[in-house]
Amino acid sequence: NIVCISSFCDTNEKLNVLEKKIDFLKNNGLDVAIISPIPLPKNIIEKSDYSFFTKENIVLDWPQHAIFFWKDFFYPDKKIRISRTVADYGWSGLLHVKRLSEILLNYDYDFFNFIIYDSIISDNHLDTLKKGNKGIVYPSKRGDEIWQVGLHLMCFNRENLKKVISKIEIENYIKNKNF
Repeated sequence: NIVCISSFCDTNEKLNVLEKKIDFLKNNGLDVAIISPIPLPKNIIEKSDYSFFTKENIVLDWPQHAIFFWKDFFYPDKKIRISRTVADYGWSGLLHVKRLSEILLNYDYDFFNFIIYDSIISDNHLDTLKKGNKGIVYPSKRGDEIWQVGLHLMCFNRENLKKVISKIEIENYIKNKNF
């Protein structure tokens, strides 16, 4: 089994989280691959079994694709809605999954697990990472927000990973509200 980590660690705090995650995974007998659009320090590269630096970090924004937020304020005689959009980093993360998959499918692994550098790994998650799973995507949570599908923990066998990455295309991401 291999754990593939998508990272965007642009601060020392994030790099420390990434390094602790790699140590944790390695101490539990798992191989680690990492992809980053930012050059990583030598100590992190040396702790990883595979590390890839990519110039691809496509962040989508309005009008192509963005995340939309709004808040309604109610008054006795009217409602005011304030809205805004923020850049969508989801495609960048999915592209990291696709690129790592395209590379690592050439290696002798049975199960491919994908996380983000700061994913929280419970005992249940660790068990899944060690045993493998033919196909599972865990919900993601950030703060109080929960997504039914996210990039924080996905596990696939070789056959299902090939099917999944064949669907990872920017056109599919843009046209679907929830990829």
